[in-house]
Amino acid sequence: MKPDMYKDVRKMLLVVMILVPAIPFLASLAIGYSSYRASMERSAFHVAERIAEDHAILISSFLDERRIDLESILSTVPVTSLLEQDQLDRVFQSLQRTSKTFIDIGLIDENGVQKSYAGPFDLVGKQYSHQPWFSKTLQSGSYVSDVYLGYRHRPHFTVAVAAGEGKGRWVLRATVDQGLFGDLVQGVSIGETGEAFIVNDAAVLQTTKRSGGTILSVEESSQCLLDQEGVSTGLHGEYICAVAPIKGTLWLLVVRQKTSEAFAEFDWAARTIALVSLAGGIFIVSLAILVSSRVVAILRSKEAERREMENHLLRAARLAELGEMSAGFAHEINNPLQVMKSEIALMEMNAAALKEDQPLEEADKKELQSSLEQVNFQIDRCAAITRSILKFGRYPGPENTAVDLHVYLPEVTLMMQRKAKVSGVDFSLIIPAEIPRVMADPGQLQQVLVNVLNNALQAIEERHGFEGGVLRVSVSRTPPDLVQIEVEDNGSGMSRDVLAKIFNPFFTTKAPGKGTGLGLSVCHAIMDGMGGGITAQSREGKGAVFTMTLPEYSH
Repeated sequence: MKPDMYKDVRKMLLVVMILVPAIPFLASLAIGYSSYRASMERSAFHVAERIAEDHAILISSFLDERRIDLESILSTVPVTSLLEQDQLDRVFQSLQRTSKTFIDIGLIDENGVQKSYAGPFDLVGKQYSHQPWFSKTLQSGSYVSDVYLGYRHRPHFTVAVAAGEGKGRWVLRATVDQGLFGDLVQGVSIGETGEAFIVNDAAVLQTTKRSGGTILSVEESSQCLLDQEGVSTGLHGEYICAVAPIKGTLWLLVVRQKTSEAFAEFDWAARTIALVSLAGGIFIVSLAILVSSRVVAILRSKEAERREMENHLLRAARLAELGEMSAGFAHEINNPLQVMKSEIALMEMNAAALKEDQPLEEADKKELQSSLEQVNFQIDRCAAITRSILKFGRYPGPENTAVDLHVYLPEVTLMMQRKAKVSGVDFSLIIPAEIPRVMADPGQLQQVLVNVLNNALQAIEERHGFEGGVLRVSVSRTPPDLVQIEVEDNGSGMSRDVLAKIFNPFFTTKAPGKGTGLGLSVCHAIMDGMGGGITAQSREGKGAVFTMTLPEYSH
């Protein structure tokens, strides 16, 4: 496995070990967050709605009591008595002893003229027919007005009731203490930022706000809820708002609280969950890094063991090939030894003549010189064969480099050419001039070639004996940027079943003791490791073609 592949494995493990727990974890977190927030919102809305509803009932009761106070006066005190200032003052004083709610009181005729008045202002004779609350009082019998400035130029509102029929109708009106009423409205307990105030149907403030806002100014925060019937809640900016209608009026009670306070518990829980999630995420990532590093370390160890085992297998295969080639090596060395033995015998004859003090003729001298040269030549030949054997048997290890097949193949196939010649096989090597260098390990490629050529010679011998064998080695280019070496023989060939198994480890068709079954499986592993490949084509009795593919060397 290449080093960058370990990085890919580690990245994949990290991604899997982080994403697999993270996806359901984040999904559960999102669902829990959404559900908990929705629950908190419902709870906050419910609290605001209940407070608004209860407080609206309280304010309605307060206004009803004021209206009943005025109705009681009209029902118990004759209008003629109320027209007398002393009598009206006594009635007003009696009201104030009962409650400090009213600031003043006055009696208005059907034309809207105030006939009598008790209070701190001089309002006798003032005309109220143009005031909306006056006409509506006559129509409905009682009415609570919106806040207005009136003749006193101060924000106030009026509670009025009507008595009598036809042209003899009278209106008894009273002004409610704005400060006392405002305290009643604002007496809502809903945290530090909670507040309550009243607006009319046009969203005009009828009371002050704790957060700031003057009476008779427009309050925009209630606009989104004015068109709804009954008690309603919603979010407006940074507030939770609840709006409730006040019975008997056109007023709306607005109760609101800042979301930061209403959701303080949720925010605390969210921060806690975020910290726990962060800690859990750090733990998951750390564990993923630790486990992936451990797995990669194990893979590296197993890969090192596999390579070591592969190297042992390669050495075993090389020794097996060397053993199978030992007979050929012995024959190769025996031939020059026989020649040297003959030449030495001739040299001994000449040496015997020298011992007898017989002069050597010129022909004998030349013959002696030729014998010495032949001995030197055969010694060099044996040395070359020995070096070839040592080079094959003492392979240091894999190392891909640029290989020039024009030089390399003749050297590697030299031994096999001699063996083929001894076996009567017609051996040929064809390398076109345009063949580029290839990227390969010379020692490993030699092992593959020797194995394939040795198998080919054995197949030829099985079919043809020592006559009629043909072995061709040819080189060609094939796209994209590949070079292929073909070894073609006219040997015994292979059946389809055998052909499908020849690259399997320990598979062999040779007799016991003549093969290990490791050769072609090792060749396949070697070629694959060099970035190439090896394939075979064959028909039983028709020979075989082995094709080895190698990548071109790129600068």
